[in-house]
Amino acid sequence: MEFYGLTLYAGLIPQISDTFFPETSNSILMGLLTFGVSFFFRPLGGLICGRIGDIKGRKAVINWSITLMGLANIIIAFLPSYQSWGMFSMAILVLCRVIQGFCVGIEYSGAFTFGLEHAPAKDRSRIGGWISGSCFFGFALGLIFTQCAEYLPPHYWRLGFLLSSIFTITAIFLRQKLGESPEFLMEKEKSIATQPVISWPLARKAFIFSCSDGMLTYTVGGFLLVYLTHYMSFDKTLILRVITGFIILISFMCVGFAKITKSIKPITLFKYALVIGSITLPPLFTWVATTHSTLALTLLLLATSALTACFVGIQPIILYQIIPVKERMTTSSVGYNSGLAITGGLLPVMFAWIIEKTGCISSPGYILSFLLLVILYSTQKQKL
Repeated sequence: MEFYGLTLYAGLIPQISDTFFPETSNSILMGLLTFGVSFFFRPLGGLICGRIGDIKGRKAVINWSITLMGLANIIIAFLPSYQSWGMFSMAILVLCRVIQGFCVGIEYSGAFTFGLEHAPAKDRSRIGGWISGSCFFGFALGLIFTQCAEYLPPHYWRLGFLLSSIFTITAIFLRQKLGESPEFLMEKEKSIATQPVISWPLARKAFIFSCSDGMLTYTVGGFLLVYLTHYMSFDKTLILRVITGFIILISFMCVGFAKITKSIKPITLFKYALVIGSITLPPLFTWVATTHSTLALTLLLLATSALTACFVGIQPIILYQIIPVKERMTTSSVGYNSGLAITGGLLPVMFAWIIEKTGCISSPGYILSFLLLVILYSTQKQKL
């Protein structure tokens, strides 16, 4: 539901902007800012909710987070337009996005913490891969509804947010059937509440992993659509369908890369992916920019999808292994969401700005290559 709501809002920004920001000089920009504001409340949500999860338990925190996220989506679905409520409707929309950002700060990291702490050791990599992969099913569903919304009457875009209520009710029902994490219950007997709030050295390591995750996830799930349609004039309908297909493929590749960690250490696989990505992305972006060929486009999407799946698929397993139970939710949530706030919230904008200023359409490939090498260097400095 987290990634469905994220993609849905991004895909419906034109309709949302026309509904809630019609009087502003640049309604699209206001819609984008409202989209981006949620990213910067994620670390705060991770810090506060993660600490509660480390003291009181995982189950209650993730139940409340998904309930509030779903409630915010339902409010957006029924929120009167600017024409009816004026600035009040704008303020409520921003508040809903803030609440969602705060809750997302614990939802994904809380889910893989809760899931992996329940999982038998022999199934942990597979389950971690499915937890990560499920996010991209949400991405895909959001993109599919975005495409369908173009054929619906005005204001029917609200149905997409109503659909999230089905996910919310289902998730709450399923989670009520689950017991508390066995690892947490064992640690609770050791007076977990007296332990440090957060391990900053480990949070820095989580930050490094999440930067690679965010860079590729929001390149594939967000920027490439704008990049290929706006800067290279590919057909939007075709590109939307192709990207949706690759995002579904990422879901399954996450599981595949997670299973590989049974044979190769996850950190070793992570470093291999950093090296391969830094070498292959610049020529692929250049090839697409100069030829616009179908083969080049296919290979670019395949490469970015595979790298995304590798980083996302193995990340929960790495964080589970390096962060102790007593501080796992807080440390992983703060580190993970801080990285995403920077890469997911700012990197696509930086790509567009550099292309506009320099005219170099292939520049995203070189930027990604440079950043992947910076992350590789950081893994050496942090002795990962």
